[in-house]
Amino acid sequence: MNVRIVRGYALAAVLYTSVLLTACGRPSTDESAAPPVVPVLASPSASAPTAASPRAIAERDAVVAYSKFVQAWVEAAKTSDPNAPGLAEFGQGQALRLIVGTLIDAQLDQRVVLGTLGSSPTAFDARPVDVPRDVVVSDCLDGTNWLSYRTTGELWDDEPGSRKLMKSIVRLTDRGWKVDAMTGGVEAC
Repeated sequence: MNVRIVRGYALAAVLYTSVLLTACGRPSTDESAAPPVVPVLASPSASAPTAASPRAIAERDAVVAYSKFVQAWVEAAKTSDPNAPGLAEFGQGQALRLIVGTLIDAQLDQRVVLGTLGSSPTAFDARPVDVPRDVVVSDCLDGTNWLSYRTTGELWDDEPGSRKLMKSIVRLTDRGWKVDAMTGGVEAC
């Protein structure tokens, strides 16, 4: 297996969109760019947050930021634009580096992703519990209708899209909630 294929599989495991990533990754020379480990947190606590609690507000706002980041990613993938609006507005850290790197690879390969990416995010956990600054968002991304194409219009390959589980850490920053880390893409949902 060559380095390009190995990286393609590694990104698919981290990101989900195997259709977007399987063909042409570029080897990274930045060893610090390794994806962080998303902590395995207990399932939501028995004491569910009340509608107006700081935890409920944090979870709601984190899911909104995550959804906007995914929307920005889908829009950026249509033209493989790593500078697309919304990416840096709703993403940072490993998550932003991952998506931007993927878009740069796609741009170099003259590849775009078109169609609909289904998303149904939910807050899975929040830390600290009382006034969260980190929220883990779980999402079953449905890429059955989100496929890679050559910029000339032909399908990139004959790989069908699929549904994959994604977990992300959404962090409260001084500029609002931002997706900070993403992991998943291997487990079907």
